[in-house]
Amino acid sequence: MYDQFYTSQSPTVPYYYWHRHSYFPPSNSNRPYPPVDTTMFQKSAQASQKLIEESGLIFKRISSSEEYAKEIMSAAQQSNSNEVKRLIQSVGVTSPLTISFTPDGIKIVLSASTEQIECCKLSLSLKWS
Repeated sequence: MYDQFYTSQSPTVPYYYWHRHSYFPPSNSNRPYPPVDTTMFQKSAQASQKLIEESGLIFKRISSSEEYAKEIMSAAQQSNSNEVKRLIQSVGVTSPLTISFTPDGIKIVLSASTEQIECCKLSLSLKWS
């Protein structure tokens, strides 16, 4: 009895018939946004400048001293994270840092805080093999 509606195109109920159950009015895309406050954004940018300067110290020392580079690689090869961290801080890095390394390279993440809120991180990845 109902087979005719599903097997052929019936003028009463075509196979593409679809009944809309509800109507959703278009959303108002002109919602007001709160006023922009750039204070934290600017403080983050200022704190990031220090991280960039400290990363420059790390890069300069590694690229200019083969002995320093060997010390870092040797300590990492022995999985001595504390020694690697000490060596990196010895160039004048005062920001909090985390270090991870693999047989392929080292990753150093410098971080900074403003008003006791961690605002920015700078990630350095160097390949050594």
